[in-house]
Amino acid sequence: MKRLATVLLVLAVTLAWNAGRGVAEEAKLPTFKGKDTKTLGKWKEKLGKKDEQYGKKAAWIALVTDLAAKQNGYKLAVKDNDTWTWSEDDPGDKRVPQPAKDGEKAPATCWFADESFSLTVTPPETKPYKVTLYVVDYDRGGRAQEVKVEGIDKAEPIVAADCEGGVYLTWQADKPLTIKMNKVDGPNCVVSAVFIDE
Repeated sequence: MKRLATVLLVLAVTLAWNAGRGVAEEAKLPTFKGKDTKTLGKWKEKLGKKDEQYGKKAAWIALVTDLAAKQNGYKLAVKDNDTWTWSEDDPGDKRVPQPAKDGEKAPATCWFADESFSLTVTPPETKPYKVTLYVVDYDRGGRAQEVKVEGIDKAEPIVAADCEGGVYLTWQADKPLTIKMNKVDGPNCVVSAVFIDE
């Protein structure tokens, strides 16, 4: 009888520990996964590493992709913003995101706001996925931005040098994710594209 009680106690402690660990692991999302300043507009190319290819599940480029269209069930809503086209055709600038369809020409575009705006990604189901923003200070206006992700206390700064060259910022989430862009310096805050991966 004593042995059975001990086994039951160990089992209860193990189950409680595993349950607590599950809650802790779930609480880690969303998390910031890092930034990439090397890929430029070549988001569709592997560039030697599988992880450097973006948009395998969904991709939106400002003024190029229809925001109303769901992509693999993912939805993107951009709020409190305007849109802008810097250049209709500049094939010499490698920072311009490649169009989603091969053979097309992509303009240099963005979503922007004078002070701040938000982007919300809604997944089709509750399982981990990655959200990547591509930010370009195309006209080299000295933009610096702060990115505040709902559910993360720390805001990720994007310095002017990173914006000018084009920077990808990636987070992992498992629920709808809202990202707020805040101007720190320069004329406004901008985002050129949003990508979704597993």
